[in-house]
Amino acid sequence: MPHPRRDRGDPSCPTGGSGDCRSGGTTYHQPINPLLQAYGLTLKTTTGDPDDPGEPGGTWAAGKVYAAGDQVTHGGATYRCLQGHQAQAGWEPSNVPALWQRV
Repeated sequence: MPHPRRDRGDPSCPTGGSGDCRSGGTTYHQPINPLLQAYGLTLKTTTGDPDDPGEPGGTWAAGKVYAAGDQVTHGGATYRCLQGHQAQAGWEPSNVPALWQRV
């Protein structure tokens, strides 16, 4: 028997509209960083001190998507991104001068 929520495309279905919501199925994940970057948005969480803006540009992190011109901190230094990319372990700013310039 078809699942009524899935067949309606109900967003409360945890499988993202595929499979059987009661026993699992295929879940599709949409990377959030490229979407945020494409629309010039910043994701803010509700944890931590809301009045603390953190480090300017943020701390470098593997998996994050960076655009040319973005600034990050890593190892106590500030770097500017030279070309857009999705960061990977081993691509720390101090290791890849083709992607990062120390400022």
